[in-house]
Amino acid sequence: MRAEVCACLVCDKCDGTGRLFYEDDQGRSFVKNCECLNFRRRVDLLSRAGLPSKYAKVELETYHPFDSSQKKALSRARDFLADFKKGGSDFNHGLVFMGGPGVGKTHLCVAIVKSLILDLGVSCKFVDFFQLFGEIRQGYSEDRAEKSLIEPLIQSRVLVIDELAKGRRHSEWEQSILDEFISARYNAGNKVTLYTTNYLNQLPNGKKSKKDDQQDRVDFREREFQQSFSKETLLDRVGERIYSRITESSDFIEIKGEDFRQGMQGSSRRIRK
Repeated sequence: MRAEVCACLVCDKCDGTGRLFYEDDQGRSFVKNCECLNFRRRVDLLSRAGLPSKYAKVELETYHPFDSSQKKALSRARDFLADFKKGGSDFNHGLVFMGGPGVGKTHLCVAIVKSLILDLGVSCKFVDFFQLFGEIRQGYSEDRAEKSLIEPLIQSRVLVIDELAKGRRHSEWEQSILDEFISARYNAGNKVTLYTTNYLNQLPNGKKSKKDDQQDRVDFREREFQQSFSKETLLDRVGERIYSRITESSDFIEIKGEDFRQGMQGSSRRIRK
């Protein structure tokens, strides 16, 4: 997602120069940065965060929960922002949004990141787990150092890892890469990592609820989800060492419900993931 300040927007304080000139009581001249530079910096941070373009209009206010787990997830996202602001540079506890496709995991993470950048000026990065390894492999073919791709992710104050554990079982090399930057961020002590994943902490039991028709539809989708992800837990997928790091530094939030994208086809709100 690209973001930039419109050329038509000219600051009425500095006339677009970004600098303010003033004199003290003794007649000495000084120059200081205008407040508008902070806004431009935040727009630049948003542009370089790596957020998918389809989430350009996503905010917490556009997340419409359909059941108690989604309401809880939205509330937890809001609490996270409040805790981050209160904790300042010492805040280092992340979130793991778990659940099936289309329940709003990525929506919530992107909304959090946008708020952190635009409201607080926090450096944030977003990376798709599956694409990350593809970019690293491509970097090898182009003689780019692995560190040049991973280091920005390690150094970012806040990092979103989308679709953690997606795809086939990881090779030893992929596991070592994941361990490297998760451990580096964990050891830094001042980094926050947000995750989304389809894998749960415990295997679902697959039992069908005997409630109303609406619940039956949810359960049908839940069974499909269970068939895809019921054979392995997140621990099985990422390994004990990485899972331990994530557990110690994050809160787990399971989101249930129907696939929002299938239920809202044709709607402008069809952006959940």
